Amino acid sequence: GGLLFAKLVVIAVVRRLKKIAEKTVTTFDDLLVGIIEKIVLPGLYISCFYLSSKVLNLPSAADKVANIIELGVVTFLPLEQ
Repeated sequence: GGLLFAKLVVIAVVRRLKKIAEKTVTTFDDLLVGIIEKIVLPGLYISCFYLSSKVLNLPSAADKVANIIELGVVTFLPLEQ
């Protein structure tokens, strides 16, 4: 369900924002749309997996690994872009 929601966000919101950004003269809004596509949406996908792992009854070691991966991705994903 979460990945479907994320995909719907991509289809509905990002496309709409791109159309709005194309109509303006400034490039700031184009930059914001690019940030949403490159940082927010991959973070949303990874957060879906993270939240799914929280719903499952995983062993504590696997839960800690999921926590560390999520923390690393949320911390370092914006830095790579």
